[in-house]
Amino acid sequence: MAPVHFHEDAAARQWVAVRTMRRPLFMLKILSPLLMIGTLALVIRDPDPAAHSLDVIWLLALPFGLPFILAAIYPVVRFLPQEWTIDAAGIHGRGRVRGDCPWRDLASWSLTEPERLPTHARVTFQRTPAWRNPRSTMMVPATDRARVEAWLRHASDPA
Repeated sequence: MAPVHFHEDAAARQWVAVRTMRRPLFMLKILSPLLMIGTLALVIRDPDPAAHSLDVIWLLALPFGLPFILAAIYPVVRFLPQEWTIDAAGIHGRGRVRGDCPWRDLASWSLTEPERLPTHARVTFQRTPAWRNPRSTMMVPATDRARVEAWLRHASDPA
């Protein structure tokens, strides 16, 4: 089989960035009021709040500072170009996801249709050992979907 080489385009990178930021922002939305109420409760119960003023300032700044940290992460995921090559040696990534995944180290993979992005297919794969390696996602253009799926099926074939 011929190697497959492709770049994730702007629409795919935007989809991945939004998907990456959705869960942390939701958790921040839920936990910020709880953290604020808890910090204020500690301030009210503490007989000497001046002794722990720096700790209180950090706890109060956390709900307000986290959105700025997350906002700094978004452009890295959104605008950093991602390039993938799939060949006889395995899966190779350059950009947001760097590194190589030889076929013998491929623990699992799935190919799905991403919602609201019909021009791409989403391939999620994981290296062995699964407990140490997080899942990686690549957005495959629809034109290369069949070739990428053929490589993955060929690699996972036990014969």
